[in-house]
Amino acid sequence: MTITAHAGYSGKNQILLSPILNLVGEVYASGKYWITSLQEVAAYWRQRNDLKIGVKEEGSTVTLKIELPEGIVIENLSLKLPTKPQEFRLKEKAGELKEIDGDFYLIFDARNGEVAQLQF
Repeated sequence: MTITAHAGYSGKNQILLSPILNLVGEVYASGKYWITSLQEVAAYWRQRNDLKIGVKEEGSTVTLKIELPEGIVIENLSLKLPTKPQEFRLKEKAGELKEIDGDFYLIFDARNGEVAQLQF
């Protein structure tokens, strides 16, 4: 088999590039800037791949349990909530509740064993 490659006919796969293009587009549209290396971007996406969130609902209380490999921390993980909770608690560290364009987000550093309780 013979393969002839010419730079004029090379291309890129939009499906493979879409996560990074979406990220760059969102950062640009926000008017804020984020400078990082491609290795850091790849590490961030790989960490999200390992993330598992267990959800337990009892009445108006929702409990979220984070599962990650030991030693991995996803800083400022944002979870979009269906409505504003009356209160929330985190087991390990402090987090914050933010409202952006009428949507509510719980933002915290995700690590293995972290538990969040939300009262709606």
